[in-house]
Amino acid sequence: MDPGRLRAVIAANIRRYAAQRKLTIPALADIAGVARGSLYRVLRCEASVTADTLAKVAEALEIHPRLLVDDRRLE
Repeated sequence: MDPGRLRAVIAANIRRYAAQRKLTIPALADIAGVARGSLYRVLRCEASVTADTLAKVAEALEIHPRLLVDDRRLE
């Protein structure tokens, strides 16, 4: 998977899991302990997510981090 596609998959999965849990993006950022601006840049595919941020967001969403990089549910 090319890096641009991976960034898009991660962004889509973060949005989907946040919506399933009825979390706004600012609330998710606060719960995860990440800067809102950083999370918004990830969601706009303007920045690559670090492993630390991916782990924090996954923990806040109460899911395994691998689900955030899984593109099988997006097709």
